[in-house]
Amino acid sequence: MAHQDAILFLKQAMAQELPSEADLQGLQELIHAGRKARIDSELSAYQAQAEAVAAIMAESATKPELMAELSPPPTAEAEQVTEPAVSPVKKKVTTTMTGSSVNARFAGLTVGLNDRVAFVKQLFGGESDDFERVVAALATMESQAECERFLEDAVYPDHDWTGLEVFSDRFHAMVFARFE
Repeated sequence: MAHQDAILFLKQAMAQELPSEADLQGLQELIHAGRKARIDSELSAYQAQAEAVAAIMAESATKPELMAELSPPPTAEAEQVTEPAVSPVKKKVTTTMTGSSVNARFAGLTVGLNDRVAFVKQLFGGESDDFERVVAALATMESQAECERFLEDAVYPDHDWTGLEVFSDRFHAMVFARFE
């Protein structure tokens, strides 16, 4: 009896009309719009957090007694630049700053042209807008854990990076280098 049910099911499935190319294109555009909206909302939330932190920093800068209580002023040793790392494949030199200032941490988030092209093509399915939004959002984050959480919640569900470990490892190294 199960064999006859399977044949009947296949006949019914074959009789159904397949979606048109226009319907599939519309569905693909809808999915892309949803991805963009989710990344935009995440980016807005992180930008709002960055603005709030900047406002607090600006307010506390006018009160030196608060700044003295929070942390000692940075020393010259903390602001030294590490030796440039030169990739054998490309000619771009990337430097990472090890200081504790916001500028020092965010200065390390640079993407060379070759990496950018590879990341957009391989990791973001050719969507340079998605790549730009993700990198902008990651640049505002304060910790490696926050970056990992953002990637888990907003990027991985939209982009399948399985089988692309070489590119994803390089992307992670670029993002997390400023926290080391």
